[in-house]
Amino acid sequence: MPVDATLIESWAAQITESSGYADVHHTVELTGTCPDCLQTTHTDNAT
Repeated sequence: MPVDATLIESWAAQITESSGYADVHHTVELTGTCPDCLQTTHTDNAT
């Protein structure tokens, strides 16, 4: 799924500039529950 990298890259550039670090690399990890599993969870907890 595409992610708007512009926001992430802007954030990373700000951190790089404010920290004084050079040659900065970063990784972004997103975790969560897919819509189908979320619906199943809500249905199971409704009883």
